[in-house]
Order: sequence, then structure tokens, then C-alpha cells
Amino acid sequence: PPPSPSPAPAVPPEPPPPLPPSPPSAPTCSGEADMTLTEDASAGDVVIYVQCYAAGLGPGSIIYVEGVAYEVLRLGAPSRQQRRHDSSAITLVTPLTANVVSGTSVVVAAPPPSPPPPRAGPFSAGTGFSTGTGFSTGTGFSTRTEVKKDPHLHFAHGGTADFRGRPGQLYSFFSAPDLALNVKTEEAVFRLRKGRLLVNGSFLTEAHLVARVGTCPEELRPKGGIGPLPAGAARKCVGEKRKWANISFWANRLNEHNTGWNFVNGTCGGHEFHIGIDSTKTCEELHVHALFSSATFTLRNWTVTVRGNHVYELVSGPSHRIDVSFDAKDQAAARDLPHGIVGQSFSSPLPRIGKKDRYPWSGTFTTAAMAEGAIDGEAALYEVASAYSTAFAFSRFEAHPWSNSPEGAVWGGSADLGAAASTVEV
Repeated sequence: PPPSPSPAPAVPPEPPPPLPPSPPSAPTCSGEADMTLTEDASAGDVVIYVQCYAAGLGPGSIIYVEGVAYEVLRLGAPSRQQRRHDSSAITLVTPLTANVVSGTSVVVAAPPPSPPPPRAGPFSAGTGFSTGTGFSTGTGFSTRTEVKKDPHLHFAHGGTADFRGRPGQLYSFFSAPDLALNVKTEEAVFRLRKGRLLVNGSFLTEAHLVARVGTCPEELRPKGGIGPLPAGAARKCVGEKRKWANISFWANRLNEHNTGWNFVNGTCGGHEFHIGIDSTKTCEELHVHALFSSATFTLRNWTVTVRGNHVYELVSGPSHRIDVSFDAKDQAAARDLPHGIVGQSFSSPLPRIGKKDRYPWSGTFTTAAMAEGAIDGEAALYEVASAYSTAFAFSRFEAHPWSNSPEGAVWGGSADLGAAASTVEV
């Protein structure tokens, strides 16, 4: 029989096609950078593009665009849409309700507050004990706010608004028992969008803090310094301090390097002082620390931070501005129930969404928003007569902190009224 044919040599399999290059990972917004749109979007769009992702942003997050809340479906665009290599996509659950322009701020709402742990006592957190002012103490309170740039207000619980203010006018931004902060707004003309847009707007240029400080006499303090005050001591120790602290931060004292040696000055019990780069001042329980171009003011569980900065692409007006933030620790917000244009957002568990200026892409524009819809009453009700005045329609400076104790007062801020972390920016 003929020999069997030799088997054909094995053909090596073809190598798999190379994988497409992975798109660059989306950057995370660093420092105090805002998340803003990088291109215009139209009503009905479900995908928007931003220059970076805010920390903590993800599926299920709630974001605010022009005051309207949207839920995030995913980070990135649907696969059928081409990815922008210089932008980060956000896909929304529901489409945009209106046209928005490039440069519009996108704000991430604060997460809902965690309920406080149950505790014994007549006013447990689960009862929703009411303070009598319309602010329930059982819902949790935000602990940070911030105001930035020209000026954009970022309230507690995700709310936002813009605030122009009247040129040269002082406003109460924060008012709590024995602590207040007033700011001045000044008109400025500057350019945005690489010079394509000329804006007539405003900036904060001065911050004036007033506090009533001084320790309670030893014989009136509770044992260990914590707990209810002895009978009859409340009115001598809560809201009736013995010394005044009046302190100011001046943007116009910052030099071309955005710093200085005397951009903070004031009085402690009538004694004058001034501080600048990397210096401190203590006035009873109030602590002041100046850094290169910022200063922090800490009193009890409140911290006010003022940051100086240049006004960029300035045409006319002040060359420096300030940004302001307020931080609360523990139960400060629930205990003090502050007010003021920014402070009131600490005292309400819901977002305060106010009027915002819609900047065009080019041309000329004059800002007009005065936080309408986000504040109680109107802006004129928050005007104060002088830098250290505490009197205005909603002042809380002379009020007593709320307490959970039957005696009606607590020492050292130990009242557990429920609080949760969040941020307010100015």
C-alpha cells in the first residue's frame, strides 16, 4: 500500500489585535478648584463635561447646576459618545432642564447627615425636640460654609447663590451668640474667559470679626468644667462675657506678593494689636493665627478662615479680594443656630438655593444676584451700620445658646443636639 501522507505542519494562531489605548484617567479637582463646565450644554442633554471631578463624586451623587438638582448616573459618557480627552464626562439620570454655558459651576451636594446615637435624657435625639424657632434639633446640622471669588456662596447641605452687594456696604454674613462676622463688598470690573468677557461685578475686601470673650468665674463653673451650670449661674456665664474682641482682615494691606505684615489688626479688651505673616494672637478663649495670606479665628467650636488673593485680569477696582469660610465642630451649629447671609444655612437641614448670575461666553455683563430665594427676607435686612456692629434684623449675637439640660444652660458646649459634617463657601 502507498505510504500515508505526512501531516501538514501546524499553523501558529494569529496574535490577538492590540487593545485600544486606555483613555487618560479623569483628574480630581485639587485644592479649592471648582468643578465647572468646559463646554456649553443644551436642555435635554444627559451628558455634561467638566474639567475635573470633585472629591467624593460618583454614581448616586446629587449635583447642582444653575440651582437645579440632578442625580449622577455614572462618571463618563455612554460608549457611543466620543470621549473628550481634555474633559471629564458626567452622565445624568435626568436631562438638563435648561441651556447652560461653559464656565458654569457644578456643585456637589453634601451627603445626608447621619443620625446621632440615642442617648438618655428628656430630649433624646429620636424625639425631634423642637427649639421653638422652626429648626428641629433631631435632623442634624451642617458644619462648614464658604464664600469665594465674586462672590459665590456655597451654603450648607449643597445650596448655592451669588451675591453682588452694594458698593462699599457692610453686611452681616454670620451671627451667633457672642460671635459675629461682617464683610464689605466693593465693585470691580474685570475680564473672564481669556479676555472675551468684560464683567462689572464685586468682591469681598474686608472681614470684621466681633466677639465677646472672657472666662466664667471659677466659683460658677460646674465640676470638671462640663455639664449643666449651677443654679443661678446661667445668666452670669452664658452670653454675658466681660471683654470685647474686635478684629479685621484688610485685603488692601496685601502687597504684590499677596502677603504683608499687618493685614490683620484689632483690639482685645481695648488694647490694640496687629499681626501678619506667621504670627498669632490670643484674646481670652479667642485664638487668631495669621499665615502667608490668610488668617484663622477660632472661638469655642467655631473657626472662621479668611484668605486673601489677587483680583486677576483687573480693569478697575480693588486689586485684592478675600474668600471666607466658616467651620463648626461638634454641636456648635445646633447649639447656636446662627443667622446672617451665610450663617443661616447652618440652622436649616435643607439646601438653600438662591439666584445666580448667568455669565455669557463673551461681551459685557453686570452681576445682579443678591442671593434671592436663599436667604430670609432681602439683602438690605442684613446691612450693618459699622464694621463691628452686631445689630440687624436677624441678629443672634445677644441670644443664648440652646441647651438640652432642664436647667436651660450648658457649660463648654456639651449639648448633644445632633450635627453632621458639610461645607459652606463664600
